Amino acid sequence: MKKTFILLCMAASCAVVNAQKVTVLPNDVVNGYVYIGSALSNNGKYIAGSDMSGGIFVADIQSGEVKWKAGEDKLGAELRGVTNDGLGCGYDGPALVFDFKTGISTFIDENESIAESITPDGKFIVGSADWEQGFITHPRLWRRGDDGTYVKETLCEPNNSYLGYNSLGGSARFISADGSMIVGDLCYGILYPAVSWFLNSDDTSYSVFPISHRFLNLTDGDSRPYIKFQAAGLSSNGKWIAVELTDKDSKTGTSIFGRYNTETEVLELPEFDPSVTSLTADYDEGFMAYKIADDGTMVFVAGSTNGTRIPGIWKAGEKSPRLLSEEYPEATEIAKYDENLYNTPVDITPDARYILLVGTVDYSGMPLYETYLLDTQAEGTGVEEINTEKSADLSNVKRYTIDGRRTSTPVSGVNIVVGPSGKARKVLVK
Repeated sequence: MKKTFILLCMAASCAVVNAQKVTVLPNDVVNGYVYIGSALSNNGKYIAGSDMSGGIFVADIQSGEVKWKAGEDKLGAELRGVTNDGLGCGYDGPALVFDFKTGISTFIDENESIAESITPDGKFIVGSADWEQGFITHPRLWRRGDDGTYVKETLCEPNNSYLGYNSLGGSARFISADGSMIVGDLCYGILYPAVSWFLNSDDTSYSVFPISHRFLNLTDGDSRPYIKFQAAGLSSNGKWIAVELTDKDSKTGTSIFGRYNTETEVLELPEFDPSVTSLTADYDEGFMAYKIADDGTMVFVAGSTNGTRIPGIWKAGEKSPRLLSEEYPEATEIAKYDENLYNTPVDITPDARYILLVGTVDYSGMPLYETYLLDTQAEGTGVEEINTEKSADLSNVKRYTIDGRRTSTPVSGVNIVVGPSGKARKVLVK
């Protein structure tokens, strides 16, 4: 029987500095719940993601209410998209949706699958399914019917003879708000070339177009410019694709980012202006592209998967990107997260007002994930600290001391906490 854990935060901790506000989603560290945000609703109200115990959650950042559910699959669970009314999509073995209003999850596929993205109204979900050999997947679309249930459809894949290589499947990862454009990737070894699907005139079927084809260089003597051309995000209006690239002549093999205009089919690359940013094109660890807004403003990371991660922003109409802390120096909290060398901008709203980030903070000498929301257009000045009140149903949480004694309250030192999922984890209580 599935259990739902509800944590009610009457107010989130936030700081307001000039025209920007940073709102932190408080962790429940005492009880072992550390939230890692991975998706932000288009209206900036809901955050969805996973926690360190392998559960999933949707949080209302305005009210502070968090709905949480224990993961059931041994490999963990995660939400990767969320609608404007708090319906999250993700996976827990098979693909699922998790409703903030009810706290109930529903599987939308019977097999191993991942729901990657959902439209703001919840009508369409895209992802991958039909796993083969443990890692090969195929692109999937789930369409919501009149009865509210989702019907699965397999999206077509491009012909290998046209591609010039043997694709081993792929995944649909992003979808525009109206469902007319889908973007994802193909599987070719360790490469994931970008591919798109566009809605046909019948308003039902989709045609596939490998947008990476004219850019991707896979053979000696090929004049195409990149050995990596991977999609990292799609704007809600379907106009822009955030891409991650590696130049064929790169001596280090590190990546750069760009934005591709689907209407003009023009790829735009950044120009690093030393008068406005400390970033340079030859940054040692390279760059990772993330999400993109409707006007082309995109967020990225200066760093790598296993190394330093410092957030940056490349605004629409500007040639040079900047570090997020350079763009918003009044929001000093950003620079503080940067100092811990892990600060990732995981999502941005279509109007580019809200940016969702996951940083780390020091907790008794150990790094701890912390999810926070940057409002780039907030009103007010000064810094405000709001006390957080929590009420929680902890009837299914058991706590033990390090020597195995059962205790009903947190004790100083290392606590062993067993959550509703039955998973045990060590929690350090100050």
